[in-house]
Amino acid sequence: MTDAPTTRRSIRASHDAEAQGPKLTANGPSVSTLLATAVVVAWAGIIGPAFFTPSLQGNLPPMWWIASFGYLACFFGMRPALITPRTGDHQIAAMAMAGCGIIATLLGPTESLSPVLLCVTTAMIGFVVSRGWVAVVVVVEWLVLVIAVIRGNELLAWAGAFAGMIAFAALAVEIAVREFYARRLVASTMADLEKAHGRLATAHVLLSERSRSEERLRIARDLHDAIGHQLTALSLNLEVASHLAAGPVAEPVAKSRDLAREVLRDIREVVSQLRDPSPDLVAELQRLAQVITSPRTKVDVDPAIESLPTEVRQVVFRVVQEAVTNAVRHSAASHAWVTVRIHRDEVAIIVRDDGAGVADLVPGNGLSGMRERVESIGGTLSWQSLPGGGFTLNARMPANP
Repeated sequence: MTDAPTTRRSIRASHDAEAQGPKLTANGPSVSTLLATAVVVAWAGIIGPAFFTPSLQGNLPPMWWIASFGYLACFFGMRPALITPRTGDHQIAAMAMAGCGIIATLLGPTESLSPVLLCVTTAMIGFVVSRGWVAVVVVVEWLVLVIAVIRGNELLAWAGAFAGMIAFAALAVEIAVREFYARRLVASTMADLEKAHGRLATAHVLLSERSRSEERLRIARDLHDAIGHQLTALSLNLEVASHLAAGPVAEPVAKSRDLAREVLRDIREVVSQLRDPSPDLVAELQRLAQVITSPRTKVDVDPAIESLPTEVRQVVFRVVQEAVTNAVRHSAASHAWVTVRIHRDEVAIIVRDDGAGVADLVPGNGLSGMRERVESIGGTLSWQSLPGGGFTLNARMPANP
């Protein structure tokens, strides 16, 4: 009885994530309340005449009353299945409800409406058991009607009508359950697509930022290695020429020497600015968190970080950037937290997320690159990841290496 449709199996894999979002209205609490109200009204319509019809009062055995009230009690035991059908729960209550309906049908007199309980059972039990077991219940209830006719509990014409109502109820509940899971699958797919779109957009922003940073570093290296060296050589040659020049040539050579020194100084300042990715590290890290949509990232940075040497600030920025990038690409997390603190003469970085985590983490280029950066200034880098426990990265480095 625990077999479920393929759609239910696909939904159960993301059950925890869906539980955080709004419930569907297709078979949500409001619909379950309406169904429960309809069942109670139908039950009252069956039980009510037994209280007020003299011909019924003397023909109803005590077991009929027990079965009828037990039917209602068992229904409330399986009612949660109306919210999320066919999860494998509440089967005992549902089968007990079916048994009570069968007993009431076989013990009730011809004037009673006890077979209506069989119709209600078919409509409700389809929310608990699979389609195959619903068919078994339908066949059993048809046999019960045949036995009721043979025993004289039911007229043949009414038994045929009730048999048709049972079949209709089985078809109706199957359609309702399929629609429920179809709607839920669509909602789950849309949520996954929205989350994937957010991660793709975030990855694009981070990739663009990294590309710009790498381009700045490439330009800085080119300026330093090529133009910087040539200007240094030119400055030295002009220095020598200024000592050797005499007469009218001396003054232009001296001016050219001074001009070469100024250009070299300007080039060095440009290279320094290009190599420093974060003139305002706190603002840069906050901006990095703002452009990330999934996981939602919260940054807590000690403002004193701005007073640290450029080399340390650069490493801090790169470590945080790479750690957040890894969270976007690999963690499947909803939230990430970045903390940067200065304790005495040490900078502490903690980046953690609430992603899936892994048992055995094999460091890739990202983690290896972060470790090399941190160790290059005398720091240490470690991480921890557990299945279902997310990922935590810890970096410690001297504030003044």
